[in-house]
Amino acid sequence: MKTELAKMVPGYKVTDPNTGETGTVVSEKYIVCGNYCVSVEFPSGSDVYDCDFFVY
Repeated sequence: MKTELAKMVPGYKVTDPNTGETGTVVSEKYIVCGNYCVSVEFPSGSDVYDCDFFVY
């Protein structure tokens, strides 16, 4: 997990495991409710995601 977290910086490409859509991390990591989160911009929109969402 530590290795994956280190990769999640602005510009890093991630894939939504539910839709297969590829997005780009647009923020540094920050903590929300005790979890590391990042803002991600997908072609269909942007939102805040728990970093765990992209680690599978």
